[in-house]
Amino acid sequence: MAFNSIPKNSSEMRALAGSSIDKKYRGPIIHFYNHIKKHYGIEDALAFNPKTNAGKSCKIMRGLKGTVDVSKIKKQVGLDSNFKITWGDGSRGNRGTGNRGNLFEGQLEEGLNDWIEEGDYTNNQYKGFIDDLINYYDLEDCQVVKVIAEGGENKKRPLKYENGNWKVGDADGSHYDIGATVTDLTLTTKKGSKTSVIYLSLKTSGTTTMSNLGVKKIFTKEDIQSGSIKTDVGLKVLETFGINNDRFCRIFNEAYNGKVRSGGNDPSPQFNRTLLQGMIRGSIGYGYHYTHKQGSKIKNFPMTKQLCDRATRVSSVIVHYGGKTGTGQRVDITVKTPVMELKFNIRDTSGSSDPWPDKLQSAYKFNGEAVFSIPEDGYVD
Repeated sequence: MAFNSIPKNSSEMRALAGSSIDKKYRGPIIHFYNHIKKHYGIEDALAFNPKTNAGKSCKIMRGLKGTVDVSKIKKQVGLDSNFKITWGDGSRGNRGTGNRGNLFEGQLEEGLNDWIEEGDYTNNQYKGFIDDLINYYDLEDCQVVKVIAEGGENKKRPLKYENGNWKVGDADGSHYDIGATVTDLTLTTKKGSKTSVIYLSLKTSGTTTMSNLGVKKIFTKEDIQSGSIKTDVGLKVLETFGINNDRFCRIFNEAYNGKVRSGGNDPSPQFNRTLLQGMIRGSIGYGYHYTHKQGSKIKNFPMTKQLCDRATRVSSVIVHYGGKTGTGQRVDITVKTPVMELKFNIRDTSGSSDPWPDKLQSAYKFNGEAVFSIPEDGYVD
């Protein structure tokens, strides 16, 4: 259903009524149009669909919601209850170019635009989530709602150690309002004189690392072979997770010689709580609506500062030397907080037989989620 016939003046309104409107409603709908034009100064407020129930329905733009009393004007011009006038902007060519076809973001964008333009999103496969979003943010009461697709911009958020803190992009443990950076779909709304912005951060299981740090220059082959990491940032990584320097180097040297023998778990490492919580806090941040698609289900909630602070309050850390089996050419770290679980790994991600680590990567899942944000095979030895 597309309400894409939008008269822009009285002549166009009369022509559309003559060709597409049920005869008994032609005069009244023209009077309705002229009333809006005269009293509100808007010439393109109405949108019609010539192909579907066109003779007995139209949309009136949401920007007039709260200002125009539709029922009252219908009575004044003689439109009975069988002619449906509902809120919707119609298809005005304002949809962005960010549509991704069958991908999660594109389908949500399409469904939200269907609701904005036509008030109908029942054919969208994510209609349940869209309904929750509309109800949670009271979007039905907004005069203006616009969708901007921003996921294609791929805003980079590199992990780095700077001025005594871990930073992820521009965020750190003290400044972590990241909604505008992590948004994939941005909703701008207006209710009365108040304007608001809602950032939707869309994730699908198996696609997203929480942070990614290249480590070839901080865990150098030479340092590892000498048995001791010496670079400043490398030492900060070890300190953050409570990783033993000697044991770390031993794992990769054993892998280089053909077999990891000294693997095993340390369930109570002496980690630096401030650095670790700052790293996680800068990664997760707040100021957006968390939306994680897992199969047919969507875990979603507003990520507030209070929730982010709880999510980053570390309750336990386990260092897995040699990975979960104790025999891999890697060091993994499991971190738990009251509301989520995180996994970090330091390993070679190139697929080569060379054991020297090149990346520190991380994944996460909130309580109640079944799947981590990147594939489990990233954590299999």
